[in-house]
Amino acid sequence: MNTTQIKLVIFMTIFLRNYVESRASQPSRQDINEKSMKVEKRETPGTKHLLSRLEKSGIFVQPLQERLTRSEPKFRDFMDELSSHGILKNNLVDSDLASLTTEIVNKEIGEEDQRKKIVCYYDRTKSYSGNGFELNMMDLNVSMSLCTHLVYGYAMVDRQTGKISLNHAGMLQLVEIQHIQMIHALKSFYPKFKLLLGIGAPPSEHYQHESYVQFNNVLRSEETRLRFINSVVPVLQRYNFDGIDLIWKFERYLEADDEHPKDCGMWCKLLGDKTQPDSSKQTNRYIELRNSFSDLVQEMKSVLFNYTMAVSILPQMDEIFYDKRVINYYADQIHLLAFDFILPWNDLGVAEHTAPIYKLDSLVNDWLWHDAQKGKIIVGVATYARTWRISSKSLFNTSPPVIADGTGPRGAYSKKDGIFSFYEVCVQLVEDGFTQSILVLNKVNESQKYSGTYAYRLPTNLSEGLWVSFDDPESAATKAKYVKEKGLSGMIVHGLVFDDFKGMCRNRYDTSYPILQSIANNLV
Repeated sequence: MNTTQIKLVIFMTIFLRNYVESRASQPSRQDINEKSMKVEKRETPGTKHLLSRLEKSGIFVQPLQERLTRSEPKFRDFMDELSSHGILKNNLVDSDLASLTTEIVNKEIGEEDQRKKIVCYYDRTKSYSGNGFELNMMDLNVSMSLCTHLVYGYAMVDRQTGKISLNHAGMLQLVEIQHIQMIHALKSFYPKFKLLLGIGAPPSEHYQHESYVQFNNVLRSEETRLRFINSVVPVLQRYNFDGIDLIWKFERYLEADDEHPKDCGMWCKLLGDKTQPDSSKQTNRYIELRNSFSDLVQEMKSVLFNYTMAVSILPQMDEIFYDKRVINYYADQIHLLAFDFILPWNDLGVAEHTAPIYKLDSLVNDWLWHDAQKGKIIVGVATYARTWRISSKSLFNTSPPVIADGTGPRGAYSKKDGIFSFYEVCVQLVEDGFTQSILVLNKVNESQKYSGTYAYRLPTNLSEGLWVSFDDPESAATKAKYVKEKGLSGMIVHGLVFDDFKGMCRNRYDTSYPILQSIANNLV
């Protein structure tokens, strides 16, 4: 079977699916009698009818072809093209092609696919580290064979217009447009794969990002919200995205502006900032943003009825800005980013697990208690590590919580303080007892209570100590089993650029993307 034949069969399948769906979606007339209704149903080929014919004999039955030929001129032309390539002969399909067609149709228009969702975050601006280490299209194709959704990031809000902007970090230069087109070319090999546009900041940098002001400005009024919302659909249409993921950029400590002077209220109180009063004005401001974001979600869904709308939930914002019942009602997917419960720059004096499973469980149960649907909840795992510096004070206790001396150094590839990619961690790991070297990290698998993983390097006269919290393939597998047993919709991998996409630790894990692969294996 050559490439042309495969493409034609795939196109034929998609055409039939769209035809069946369009016929099925037509509203029934209330004024027709029961007899005519039966005729109409009999004349309309249903999904099960079509599948049974394909599965039993691999043929396109003459009456079905005649009906479609009479009503759809494009279908007649397409059937002629199939015949010219030797795929369709006297209404019979080659047995191999029929088998392939049946398999595709089963996935496309058969009974609901029960496979768990695997949502992969792809930050294009970080796909090239600058050190000759690039996540290229071949690497991306490997991940797309495992992922069901790809979140392409990240779109921002234009400060001047208040509209969605893809011109962030040069994203929409010619090279980037071609990059999106190449992703679509790969996407054609995975018929059910969805490409979502991430709107916001990378979750790995969310709390350090300074562009939250324009996101807050969108929430000022109904007018500013609608201006933003009306700018989204044209972008989705132009670049053929299947939907959006709102990774909305709230700032924990709101800054001053003309209408809302700086007054961080409860957060200043928690941080021990005595210079700022605990004012009810700030509490009202939080409530105002929360309500406006709820309105945004509702209004956004009203224009995205043909698109997927996901809302990402950052754990440190969970109780402040998200109305759980509103989000559950309007969002198609709820992305619980169950990591970064503790951050190095917020907890400078203490190093601790950043994504223990008991906190994941607490987060999930809280949403379920607020009536969130299990079929919408997708749980996130980070493929990066959080790092802290440790000093001689930690020589006698490396088990968390650990006394820390601040944020860890930047990695050679991640290039940010307090964060290592998994491939920067895995190449240093040793597990057979304690090893003191500036080139290794001693890995420790925590108890069942924590179900987390950490590694450390003690300080010496020549080097500072390091404490690292991360998920590895083993802990990711534990979380995947939790998601499966809990009956949730799937998992998030954040992000592809931090997983070991080149297989640098293949001697340990025998695969590229070891965390993604572990999740995929354990969600089956």
